[in-house]
Amino acid sequence: MRGAAGFYLAWFVVLTWPAVLALRTHFLADRGDGLQNVWNLWWMREALCERHVSPLHTTLLQFPHGTTLLGHTLNPFNGLVAAPLLAVLPMPLVYNLLVVLAFVAGGVTAFLLARHVSGSRWGSLWGGFVFTFSSYHFAHAEGHLQLVSLQWLPLFLLAWLRWLEVPTVARAVAAAGSLVLVLLCDLYYTVFALAAAGLLATWRLARRAPAAPRAPGRARSALVFGALAGVTVGAWGVALVRAARRDPFLGAHDPAASAMDLLAPFVPGGHWRFAGWTRGFWAALPGNVHESSLYLGWGLLAALAWGAAHRDRVARPGAAAWVVIAVVFAVLALGPTLHVWGRPLPVPLPYRLLAWTVPPLALAGATARFFVMTTLACGVLLALVWPALRAGPLAGRRRPAAALALLLFETWPAPLPRTPPDVPGWVTALAAAPGEGGLVDLVDPPAVALYHQTVHGKPLAFGYVSRYPLSTVQASAPIRAETLALFAREPPDPAAAAALAARGFRWAVVPRQGAPLGFLDVRFADDAVVLYALGAR
Repeated sequence: MRGAAGFYLAWFVVLTWPAVLALRTHFLADRGDGLQNVWNLWWMREALCERHVSPLHTTLLQFPHGTTLLGHTLNPFNGLVAAPLLAVLPMPLVYNLLVVLAFVAGGVTAFLLARHVSGSRWGSLWGGFVFTFSSYHFAHAEGHLQLVSLQWLPLFLLAWLRWLEVPTVARAVAAAGSLVLVLLCDLYYTVFALAAAGLLATWRLARRAPAAPRAPGRARSALVFGALAGVTVGAWGVALVRAARRDPFLGAHDPAASAMDLLAPFVPGGHWRFAGWTRGFWAALPGNVHESSLYLGWGLLAALAWGAAHRDRVARPGAAAWVVIAVVFAVLALGPTLHVWGRPLPVPLPYRLLAWTVPPLALAGATARFFVMTTLACGVLLALVWPALRAGPLAGRRRPAAALALLLFETWPAPLPRTPPDVPGWVTALAAAPGEGGLVDLVDPPAVALYHQTVHGKPLAFGYVSRYPLSTVQASAPIRAETLALFAREPPDPAAAAALAARGFRWAVVPRQGAPLGFLDVRFADDAVVLYALGAR
């Protein structure tokens, strides 16, 4: 396993060069969701180590009433890993190490799964490569740390397969524990993991001979798995559904706008190093480029097509199950309606039935993310095909090198973003200001405001989380109205400042335009912003 980890670490450095040179100096993330995930790491440590409160609710956002984070992409796993590291290492380095860990560990766990299924070490190394260095993975590395952390998906499926083969209590505990790790990274992945586990179990049940005896201990170990999964994953799911019924969450993705285009697996997307060559395709797709970049690679597709045409050479128990997983999840990734080159066609797809059958899916909506399981299944299938490929089309000295060159060319991602951890002067001044009280930030984009909070530590009037309850939005409406009356209307209303102060707000930072408000104290000013202390002089 060490060799596999070194293999994937080396390739990460090569494929993302020179990103490794900026591990301490820049966030390998964008200024949107990337900085939101920086806040997630900070908040987990702040909640657990400083404030000693549940990290699933915060009053530092949507101040003064606060908001639940139950529907937010908090990815507690990364926060728990980061908490002790942040005591000794700078935030950019900790964040970047988690990104590196996800790519390396994603390759290693996919390698272990593929080796278990195929028995081929080299085939499994390249299967893990296909999974962890996929277009999907690099696209979400721009800022979706929860989706970058896909390393526990293969581990859970490996543990699940091992339990299906020999259903012991220890293996049931391992499967449940790895499923919890999936949950602590992402709710989408938890649903995908359970669905894939169901497909594998159904396939194995269908393949079992009618007269075959049941494995001893299966019922007992199944109860153990069910109990452990129920009190962890099940409890979280029930809590989320109940919360959504009491107080509907806002902010779900539009399934049609976030669906995979039928051609996306076959055309390099916007996160390829040479994305300009295919701009005519991916720029025409709905949604954003982070969701639509799902290219598999013609080299991989050719290898799998050759394997399908020569099934007698690659036949191995379990191969068909991974074909089913690849196809089922690819179809679900297409969303509720078929899209071809960005144009919707009047062809209803199975996701509609799934969303109707499982209403909690309405909290999600980014259907293209189903494709991560197709990518994993293709990696496993490549491992199954590899030995026959090496003895057939890749026999000889030059052909493997040519195949590797094609794989690297198709995999080569666009450079990862590098965001400096710098903060403006008003943030430093606010961090040094004594006392408590909320901040109205009318300067920063939402995610940048979150990052600045990790420096100044003051509660924010609004904030940016993935899913807000309706009541939170309604409670913030008067604050928005008072803010508009004070800073966006002429003449400004001094009573609005008093109203904000009465709610516990002490600070407001606004773009500099014209003369300062004479009835408020200026605590910091430069050519860009003014930091006011709220309340009468």
